[in-house]
Amino acid sequence: MVVPNTKGTRNRWQRCKQGVIIGLVFILLLIILPQQERLELQELTNEFLSASKPSVVDSSLTITAKVANNITMQRPQQGDESIQDTTTTTTTTTTTTPVEVEGWRKTLPLANFTATTDTQYEVCFVTSVYASFLQQADRPPTVQAIQDQNPSFRFFAFSNLPNLEAPGWKLRVKILDQYYKRQITQSRWAKFMAWEDPEISLCQAVIYMDGFCRPKAKHAERYKRMAKAIVDSPQGLFQNKHEVNKGPMHELNRILTKKKDILPNVQASKAWLLQQPDFDDAKIPMYVNTFIGYNPKNEHFRQVARFFWDRYSLELDSWRDQPLWSYALHKHKMHPTRLGTYKMLFQQVFRNMGHAGHRYNKRADSNAQTTLDTN
Repeated sequence: MVVPNTKGTRNRWQRCKQGVIIGLVFILLLIILPQQERLELQELTNEFLSASKPSVVDSSLTITAKVANNITMQRPQQGDESIQDTTTTTTTTTTTTPVEVEGWRKTLPLANFTATTDTQYEVCFVTSVYASFLQQADRPPTVQAIQDQNPSFRFFAFSNLPNLEAPGWKLRVKILDQYYKRQITQSRWAKFMAWEDPEISLCQAVIYMDGFCRPKAKHAERYKRMAKAIVDSPQGLFQNKHEVNKGPMHELNRILTKKKDILPNVQASKAWLLQQPDFDDAKIPMYVNTFIGYNPKNEHFRQVARFFWDRYSLELDSWRDQPLWSYALHKHKMHPTRLGTYKMLFQQVFRNMGHAGHRYNKRADSNAQTTLDTN
């Protein structure tokens, strides 16, 4: 009597069900996601499918499929590679991506990067962490893996905290010479004005991210394409529009609701904006400032950044930067290129977020002075 192999049949049936469920979830995502996110998901899927094919050259590549957020590609580390500051570094690749999602994504191979005296680094990632004490601060997630695998990348963390742990980041302890009463003001210098720093000026392109975020090692080639596109862009600025895009006045109201600032500062911002002859709340798009890509040598970007800083650094109104930055972009007729779906491009490690989830009270209006008085 032959006993049927029910275990093997059951396993095949389970795999079949899993495949059907994954397929249905994928179809559902394609239906409910906005068009841009659908294209991103399709691009990631194409990369996954092409990488899933057997390859003699790349047999160490292991693929793990996840749906929605999403497909991750993991490669065993190749060992530590020392990062050297040299004036001649060449990075070569022939990788192509056939799907064009953003205007900066092309179907052409990546251009070679050759370091020069003026441009020594291919991509620079910059973050900023300022706080009255260490326990209150964001904790930059480690970037050691992507740093080891990409010698032409650099990672800079600006801070007033010399003991800040930032694995893989080069800690730049910087306290501005001019007195500022708010710690957050100093952090915004690193966000919008770091291109004035001599070392940052050597970067082909800068990708800024908040202190609890990091780039993903699997997207290293995308960052290289992005850097090249930022350099080729006439305005030299990449960032996304805000999902709640209802103008600076509405954003200032949201800031109060979410306890991101205090009432006197918000009222001062509203009053100043309304005094500007070219201010038109209904025509000013809002932008997300968590991630910003820019060309540190582009004069169009520098001009709008200087305008923003000249007002913001006075510390006369809101310490939140979105309303003023969006007005500055509108005033200078700047239309940033869309950066991409940042939830796929970057990782936000919310457990590393400080300042009680970036919520502030009136103490933040003078916490830099408090730090000076207690040290």
